[in-house]
Amino acid sequence: MTHSFRFVCNTLFIGICLITIVVPSAQASGESLQIADISPLGAIAASTTVSFTVFPSGFINPTYTITDPFSASGSTKGAIDKLGVFRWKPTVYDAGTHTIVVKATDTYDHAASTTVSILVSNNAVLITELSPGPIVSLGQPITFKIVTPGFTSPSYFLYQSYAARNTLSNRNIDSTGKFSWTPTYADLGTNTFTIAVTDISGNNAQTTQTITVINPPTPVVTPTATTTASSTAARTPSVATASSTTATTTEQTTKYLFTTYLAIGSRGAAVSELQKRLTALGIYSAGVTGYFGPLTAAGVKQFQGANNIERLGFVGPATRAALNK
Repeated sequence: MTHSFRFVCNTLFIGICLITIVVPSAQASGESLQIADISPLGAIAASTTVSFTVFPSGFINPTYTITDPFSASGSTKGAIDKLGVFRWKPTVYDAGTHTIVVKATDTYDHAASTTVSILVSNNAVLITELSPGPIVSLGQPITFKIVTPGFTSPSYFLYQSYAARNTLSNRNIDSTGKFSWTPTYADLGTNTFTIAVTDISGNNAQTTQTITVINPPTPVVTPTATTTASSTAARTPSVATASSTTATTTEQTTKYLFTTYLAIGSRGAAVSELQKRLTALGIYSAGVTGYFGPLTAAGVKQFQGANNIERLGFVGPATRAALNK
């Protein structure tokens, strides 16, 4: 603090001087922070970069710190540089309102703080721990966990896109977001359903999940060549009858009976037999792989068109009947 001294000499009393000490009053601190250039304005979606600039007043080479009470993990830590420029790209786990406190200090003990509110919208519902996978066999249990970051006491709703199947309902999701389901025969094929989530704060979001239910192939038992020969010898048929019996038996031995639902993603012996049949008909040429992919689906559509069946690209009851003729 600076002190000013004023000497006043009384002209009537020579040699006597009045010393007045003038002490200036302390000036109120003028440090402040202003937030400007916020972009984008309003609620932002996850993976969108939000930025703003801090303009200090009354500071000399300020240092900035960020406090975000929303997350104990410090998701916004280090998001501001020494020039006061803030940049941050939130994830879906940051959904919610962030009341960010920006504080500035310098070596002269100046300090000031301000707050800015950033709302990260709930734009996703996460499906985790999907087991055993998106393709299951008939009667095989399937589970997964629904993760809803940023929601408070969420509620779950399940909607089916295929109304003819009714084994799925809200009963398949518990209050913690765990999904469990054991498909039945009615669920054979592709099941696409929507999971919507809402909470007491008005947040809402949804996601779609597809589960394909397949029926494992049933082994086809056919007569063996040895049995046919023995039976033929016992009955001693005519030459013509023997030839007819042998041809019929050979056809029974080599012809595969299709009994399962097949679609893109299916694997196994039934798919291989399907590919063999389509190859023999000249409508598939990608080789026998045992995997039902887009090329196999294209061959199935051609087969369906040739047999006056709706060209859906998967093997259902009508297509199986045509293949088994």
